[in-house]
Amino acid sequence: MMKKHLLISLSLAFLWALASSPGHSAEAAYGLSLYGPSGLKYQPGQPYVYANPQAPKGGRLVLSDFGAFTKLNPASLKGVPAPGIAGLVFQTPMDSSADDDEPFSQYGNLVEKVELADDRMSMIYHIYKNARFSDGHPITADDFVFSFDLLQDPEYHPIYKQYFKDIKTVEKLDSHRVRYTFSIYNQELPLITGQMTIFPKHVYGQNGKKFGADFDALAVGSGPYTVEKYAFGKYITLKRNPNWWGKDIGINRGRYNFDRITWKVFLDPVAQREAFKGGEYDAHMVNSSRDWALDFQGDFVKKGYYLREKVPHNRIAGMQGFAMNMRNPIFQSRKVRAAIAMTYNFDWSNKNLFYNQYTRNDCYFDNNPEMKAQGLPQGEVLKMLTNLRQKYGKKYVPKTVFTKPVGAPGQGTPFENNLALANKLLDSAGWQRGSDGIRSKNGQRLAFDLLLASPAFQRITEPYKNNLKSIGVEV
Repeated sequence: MMKKHLLISLSLAFLWALASSPGHSAEAAYGLSLYGPSGLKYQPGQPYVYANPQAPKGGRLVLSDFGAFTKLNPASLKGVPAPGIAGLVFQTPMDSSADDDEPFSQYGNLVEKVELADDRMSMIYHIYKNARFSDGHPITADDFVFSFDLLQDPEYHPIYKQYFKDIKTVEKLDSHRVRYTFSIYNQELPLITGQMTIFPKHVYGQNGKKFGADFDALAVGSGPYTVEKYAFGKYITLKRNPNWWGKDIGINRGRYNFDRITWKVFLDPVAQREAFKGGEYDAHMVNSSRDWALDFQGDFVKKGYYLREKVPHNRIAGMQGFAMNMRNPIFQSRKVRAAIAMTYNFDWSNKNLFYNQYTRNDCYFDNNPEMKAQGLPQGEVLKMLTNLRQKYGKKYVPKTVFTKPVGAPGQGTPFENNLALANKLLDSAGWQRGSDGIRSKNGQRLAFDLLLASPAFQRITEPYKNNLKSIGVEV
């Protein structure tokens, strides 16, 4: 299920000029694309289309952040990093545009050129020779090697170690060239590599210093902003660096226009919403269908004090749903999983709980027509699935893969029919009802625990729990 809502103050007409940030080939390139050089949308020196190089610099942008931050280090294990730090204070080797039609391209951010081997098993970065950290120290290959070695530090967050695990080695070739070697072939690995945060070795590699707690209150990066002031749990203000080394690079022209950006911290969502209505900050992202439908209404919208707007996109989006733990034996049956899935009444929930603002996902790439599976498998996809079925058997590649389009079990079928089919599936799987209505098999009850990410989901799960009980499943 997906939501795409945005509420923006009218006073920020140029807010989005801040838009985020993200054998060798014979020729070094200024960017990388999953589809090769022809997949790059922008030419060298060209600004992103959504940025305005003539936009004035100045002003102050005030945003909000929910939940107290506890550190300025974006990659250490413990604590909550401050908002804006990762993308505005620190940088990565490569940057991605926010264009919907270019999800798999990157352009040089800290690096001027990239040499990708023909077999995509190694890559050389040519670092900008004028690149500097905010303290004026040059950025060199030593910093790139150091940032890779940091992944092994016990105080570096392990999620990044896992994300970059297929980078085998990083080798300094000279002061401004560094070679990355990959342990496996993966089309996306060169792009993944470009997302690694680069830390200054002379700061974070000091003898006797620990990467974690010793740098909770320090942020020395190479990005367009520096930390001006902050108070843990209250606010943080970033200040635009007028001497930023990267301000004249094509992809940065027209971006990072505000002199100061402040995030105010809120610990209560109601207080956060009311503060926005009272003008305490400038833009608010709405991630609740109820709030969007009921809360942001009234004269302050009708009179044009604020702009209430949905911003469509086709980027890969997040989702909400229920995940079944396959280590639980009852979920290892496809029939049981299908019965449990089709017992969720999405149409009723959308109408009564979500104000008809949700759509149901067919797959992980539902929001992107380029990536989403369409209809029945054909061509190379059909060939690949056939080979996988022959190799691993029907347990992992069932016949329905070839006969039914991608979609949730029971989708598009009246809910009463789904309940009837769910009961038949459980009957055929050998789960029989007991005197209390709950099914069992070989002495095991068909019961499981449902762990919620937030108490707010209880209103969503209670109707689902009742539906499951009606087919003999205890939650």
